[in-house]
Amino acid sequence: MTQKNLTVRGWRDYELIDSGDNRKLERFGKFILIRPETQALWRPAQPGEWKRANAEFRFAGGKGEWHPPAGRKGEKSMPEKWELVWNDARGVLRLTSFKHVGIFPEQAANWEWIAERATAEAAPREVLNLFGYTGIASVVAAQAGAHVTHVDASRQSNEWAKENAKLSEVPAENIRYIRRSHFRGQSRVPFRKSKKIRRRSSENSRFKNPNPTALSRPASTSGL
Repeated sequence: MTQKNLTVRGWRDYELIDSGDNRKLERFGKFILIRPETQALWRPAQPGEWKRANAEFRFAGGKGEWHPPAGRKGEKSMPEKWELVWNDARGVLRLTSFKHVGIFPEQAANWEWIAERATAEAAPREVLNLFGYTGIASVVAAQAGAHVTHVDASRQSNEWAKENAKLSEVPAENIRYIRRSHFRGQSRVPFRKSKKIRRRSSENSRFKNPNPTALSRPASTSGL
């Protein structure tokens, strides 16, 4: 196997502006956010840029919340949701209660790789996206001509992924959504098959002998 170092580059709708003091300053579309980043142990390189932020996520009392940045108290500067574009994929972003916004921008290098592999593979192309989160990787694979099975344990994430697929004009039949955390034989975690899951076993029988395109790599792919 050939090892390749991937570098994530900013794009029109995303920019890592600065980082430091355990925080990072990022632009998602036209909005600039401050989020915690425990690995940013240095001092910010552009302190003046932080004044442009529209919202900041802070931890206090064991929980986290979004706040207007210092000096902008009471200002309603963020919408409930907004859109972000990466190539032909479109996604809805929201300020969540756990500092995330609906995408992990550092996964853009993986999205590029998925698009390349899905395009290069001979038909029929089938992709299994485990822990698919809000589904940008699923959208990218589907737009490259693959039929995708998107799996995530969260109902909210699956609904969000469907919203992103619709926004990206991906035909509904090109992505199948399953709410499940893991499968027998694919995890070391003990798996107890509930009555509810047994009733659905025929629906998911394709997983007993699938032949999906192997879009796996050594790099982390959580939260695609």
